[in-house]
Amino acid sequence: MPRQSKEDAAEKRYCNPLPIVLAVVICRGKVLVVRRDNFYELPGGKIECGEPPEHAVVREVWEETGLRLEGLKLRGALWLRGYEGEPVLALVYRADLESGCSPPRGDTLFVNISGTGVELAPGTREALAVAGLGKGF
Repeated sequence: MPRQSKEDAAEKRYCNPLPIVLAVVICRGKVLVVRRDNFYELPGGKIECGEPPEHAVVREVWEETGLRLEGLKLRGALWLRGYEGEPVLALVYRADLESGCSPPRGDTLFVNISGTGVELAPGTREALAVAGLGKGF
């Protein structure tokens, strides 16, 4: 197979996905969600340059909810589209809490796994399925 010239390679555009982390935090049969505009989504966000994903998920949960979590377990990865259609690769983590189920901030809410009654952001149900909670949503 002939090798590609540098000029041909330079003309190719690669669309690498933005790496993000999402946290599925469960307490007594409820999942923690954060309000964004007119819908709710899982806490999470972008991985900072050079930051390990397992640190990013702890930081994002703290920034968005005020909860300090340890023991988050990576459950899988999910290909999504961002708010403006950009490709996103979401690393989905899960934490099961025994206590501390009061919403830590006014823009956070624990919702029933069996059905939320709130409008969820696109991709949230898919992330819940990756975390092993797909049936109730």
